[in-house]
Formats: sequence, C-alpha cells, structure tokens
Amino acid sequence: MTRSPLQPIGEEQPVTDDAAPRSTGRKILYFLILLLTLACATEVGLRVAYRIVRGSWNFAGSFDAQQRLYTPHPYNAYSLAPNVTLDTHIGTVHTSPWGTRGPEHSYEKPPGVIRIVTLGGSTTFCVYASDDGKTWPAQLEAVLNERLAPRRFEVINYGAAGYNSADSLATFALRAIDRDPDIVIVLHAWNDISLAIKPGLVSDYTHHRDVASHHQRGWWFQLAIARTLWLVRGKLARAHLTPAGTAEDIDPRAVELYERNVESIVLLAQPRGIETVLVTFATRLPPDNDPDWRSRIDQVKFMPLRHHFTPAGVFHAVTAYNQALRRIAQRRGATLVDLANTYPRDVKYFADFAHKTDQGLRLFAEMLADQLIEQGVIDRVLDGPQKPAAAGSD
Repeated sequence: MTRSPLQPIGEEQPVTDDAAPRSTGRKILYFLILLLTLACATEVGLRVAYRIVRGSWNFAGSFDAQQRLYTPHPYNAYSLAPNVTLDTHIGTVHTSPWGTRGPEHSYEKPPGVIRIVTLGGSTTFCVYASDDGKTWPAQLEAVLNERLAPRRFEVINYGAAGYNSADSLATFALRAIDRDPDIVIVLHAWNDISLAIKPGLVSDYTHHRDVASHHQRGWWFQLAIARTLWLVRGKLARAHLTPAGTAEDIDPRAVELYERNVESIVLLAQPRGIETVLVTFATRLPPDNDPDWRSRIDQVKFMPLRHHFTPAGVFHAVTAYNQALRRIAQRRGATLVDLANTYPRDVKYFADFAHKTDQGLRLFAEMLADQLIEQGVIDRVLDGPQKPAAAGSD
C-alpha cells in the first residue's frame, strides 16, 4: 500500500470500502483472460494437429456431413440432399440435382446410352473415396467406357451411408427406376446385419429406424475443442465395454427379411427388362468357401460387432447374407457376382473392415466390369427386347 506524502509517519492510510472488490474483480478478469488464452491456444493447436494428421484444415469434416449431405425423406429415413458440395478430411463429395453422388447425368437417359444404377450403403456410396471419381460406380463407368468404346455407359450412384436393403428397395421403386436403367447393381449386407442385432426385430425395421430429425447442433460444435471432447467421451464410453459377444449364428428371421427386400428389387426390375446384378459382400474376413477360415479369422485386426458376436459369429452372419444373394440369383435368374469369394484381402485395398481405399475401389470396379462382360450382362442389354418406357419423374 502506498503512503500519502502528507500522511504522518506511523499513521495508517484508511482502507476504502471498494478496494477489496476491485482487487477480486481484477483477479477474476486476469483468470478469464488466461482461460481464454489457453482455450485459443488449444483450439489452434488442435486444428494444426488435424492439419498434420489429416492433411486438411477442415476440422468440421464428417461431423458436418450429416447436417449438409443428408435430408429427411418420407419413405427412406433420409436421402442425399441435392446440389451439395462438401469437403471432408477424406475428400470432396458432390451430389447431383437428383440426390445422387457424382456427376450430374441428365434425368432422361440419352439415346444410345446404357444406364446402370447402383444401390447400397456406405460401401456403394464409398465413404473413403478421395473424390467422386474414385467411387467404384464412377470407376465402373470409366472402365466400361474404356473397354467397350464406342458404346456409352452411365453409372448413377444411389448408394448412401447407412442404407439397408429396405432403403434401397424404396429408393429403387420410387426414384431410381424412373431413370430408365438398363442394369441395376445391388450391394448390401452389413447395415442389415447391424439392424438384425437390435432388440425387437420387426419386418419394416422400425424397431431401430425412424425419419431423420436433422437436429442442428449449436455454433459451439464448430469448435475443435468441443468436437474433440465429444470424440473422447465416445471413446471412453466404448473403452468400458468389454467384448461380450457369444452368438455364432444370426437370427434367421433377419436373413429372411433381407432376402425378401433384395428379391423384391429383382421382381421390380425383371418385368421392365432391367438386368439385375447381385454382388456378394467382400470384407477382410476370409472367403466363406475357405475351409480354413477359422484359423485365418485371427488375422483380421478389426472385428466389428464384437459385443454381439464371436469372430465366428461375424463370419457366419456375413456368410448368411451372401448365401441369401446366391439363393435369389439361382431362384430368379439374376446375375451373381461373387466378390466375397474372389476379391483379394490385401490390406492396401481396405480402409477398414469392409470399406475400400481408392486402389481397392478401382480393383472392385475392374472385377465387376469383368463379370458384367463375361457373364453376358452387357450383351443381353444390347440384344434384349425394348424396355417399357419410363414413367414419372423424381
């Protein structure tokens, strides 16, 4: 405390009533400034770290995808929103005016074009493709146009992350079929399996599906700190879960529902002269025709659904759904492309358990193109009878 020049020595200056509050107020202010400085430094540090690890400054990335990329739909829980361009840490996603991933093919099929539509979940949408041109539907279009020139092909990608066979059935019946396709390609399994393990299984999947609410998070969720804490909380919650899966077989009712949905797509397509191609689900699991699959399954580092299945149970579930596709193909005369038993398991082709890298997607497209040609699908389209005219619009 400073002494007044007029104050006699030994006489204390009286303390004013507002001195203590001012001192406390300064401490609170200094603390808030320090806290804000630390928060800003942490925010910048997280974004720089994200840039180093992910190669992008867009910390929002996949967090914002659900908000911008998808929109509620009355017959699907959601669908891709039209005319969206989204940059993520993986790559750029663009949607057409018709709510499909990739280039803006005209709604009406141009004369002389062989049009293919693809149905599926994230493995058809291709969540790990670095851009639209690296998805397997886009690369299938490129491969077919290269190999079979001057024939012209268009491949329209109706896949969406999270879609199951019921979503694809509704998408095909109410949207894709009106694009006058010559070929429909169906790739499904995993999202139906994920629904099958939820309690109270019902035939329309409403036991675990509803219309997307599209709930918007607040501005605070744009902060790297908030998103990091959200991720850490989720990882800590999962860390406390111990693998409890004991089942080795999936509920057969679930497989029947899956088979019903996919077969309904076939039955919608065939009377309209649309070639139907069913693609078995290729994962890091051993091929289901491998007699030594039990010994090889230990080589799979990441095994999803481990809280519900043993590793053998995951294998049996995927196999059961692939077997359903084989039965449909045999019963209805659809084309089967059995990539589950032919696609290589090399780690360079996989981003995780089932999703493919750019290199893996290219190989997937090439193998699929080989089968479309070798099994006569393209020839049947070229030589087949005139299809009924498409009706309606999207």
